[in-house]
Amino acid sequence: MYNSVILEKEAFDVIAAKEKGLIFEGSYGEAVQEFIEAIVFYHLVMDKILLEKPTNVDVEDYLCGISDLTGEISRFVVNHAIERKIADVNFYHDIVEKIL
Repeated sequence: MYNSVILEKEAFDVIAAKEKGLIFEGSYGEAVQEFIEAIVFYHLVMDKILLEKPTNVDVEDYLCGISDLTGEISRFVVNHAIERKIADVNFYHDIVEKIL
């Protein structure tokens, strides 16, 4: 599953390479960050793991992606709190603390 992040990011780069300078555009970096946020959130919810930074992803893009992830986690965990799933609430709390 971790390899899927690497392969998908490489697909982004292949597309971006067709237009010189696109990789250096802010919108490209934002798209990569949103992708990282989405894929890390998916694995967090489905597999209960926090993916580490893939080797082909810039540190800044990874950090921005997981920084946005904390908001998604907060919204996601509200229903767990309402349903009194305390173990889940604690798990996600610990993840947010780890990210911070």
